[in-house]
Amino acid sequence: SEVARFQFDYPGLEIKEQFTRAQFELWAEAVKTPVFAALDESLKQAGLNEKGIDLVCLTGGSARVPLIRDEFVRRFGARKMQT
Repeated sequence: SEVARFQFDYPGLEIKEQFTRAQFELWAEAVKTPVFAALDESLKQAGLNEKGIDLVCLTGGSARVPLIRDEFVRRFGARKMQT
């Protein structure tokens, strides 16, 4: 969705905001960079590269974020993706 509404209600704290996909992706970039840096380091320590991976299992909420999923697809290819 190009625009989303976020609502959080807790005693003493109420948040109601609307944001665009572009804003969300800008915020998510701060998470994406260290996630993929850790992936790169893990592959390096294992002596592997993307071609040495047969299957990529994406789990959790971040697997549904197009910015994150697209980077996995770019690196490993769509055929290796499993959610």
